Parts: sequence; structure tokens; C-alpha cells
Amino acid sequence: TFPVASAALSAASAARGSGALVMAPPTMTTRAPAATARGALAGLMPPAQATGIRTAAATASPSGVVHTVPPDPGPLYVEIPGFGSTTDAMNLRARLAGMPGAILPQSAGGRTLYALRLGPYASAPAADAALRSLLDRGVAGAEIVVR
Repeated sequence: TFPVASAALSAASAARGSGALVMAPPTMTTRAPAATARGALAGLMPPAQATGIRTAAATASPSGVVHTVPPDPGPLYVEIPGFGSTTDAMNLRARLAGMPGAILPQSAGGRTLYALRLGPYASAPAADAALRSLLDRGVAGAEIVVR
């Protein structure tokens, strides 16, 4: 079972309205046979060192080497959502000649809207440059998305 401490629940409840992201580490509980549990509670179980049981902390030895790799978020796109018709999205795509894109239907509030998705871009700087180009051309509401 994975019980959550009441303090973590209280913190999560308090932060829910603030928009903060609260993450509490999971607590793992294992259940031992009743006789073992009674012996441990009565202080009758010998310590782990006396039984020859090796814990992960006792056997792990850090290498001291840290490996870093560049982030790879996946395909990046610049998306302009909220068109009421495919015609509106196609008109903007035509205005943005030289920026390849696709028009995608999206459901919102029980109706279908359309988004113009530009890309994919191979890197975050390339997606940033495309977004900057849109903003320079007066296109509002564009955002970078990972798909």
C-alpha cells in the first residue's frame, strides 16, 4: 500500500488554490508475517547487521561520475489555436508563406475549432525563432508545443 501522510495532503490542499505544484514522495509500507511483526515490535528481532542482512545503503558505492546528456523533448511545433473555420486557418497559413504547417481540428467547449501547427522543429532554438517570427508578424496566441 502507499499511504500519503496527512501533512502532505494538507500541503497539497493548501497549495491547490495557489496554482503551485506540490509533490510528496510516496511512502511504501510492506507487511511482514504476523509473527515477525510481533517479534520486531517486542524488540526480539536482532538488528540487520547481526542477521547478515545487507541494506541497499550498505552495498551501494557511488562512482563519483555524473553523466549529463542534452534534453530531447521530442518533436517541437509552434501552434496557433482557436480558429473558428478551416478557411481562417488556411488564410493565416497562406500569409506565413515559407513556414510549413498543417491545420488540425481540436474540440473545445463542445465545438470544433482549428489550429495551425507549424513545424516540426529539431531544436528549442529553432522553435523559438519560429515563434519570434510569428510575433514579429503580428500573430498572437502562438505557443510552442511538444508532440
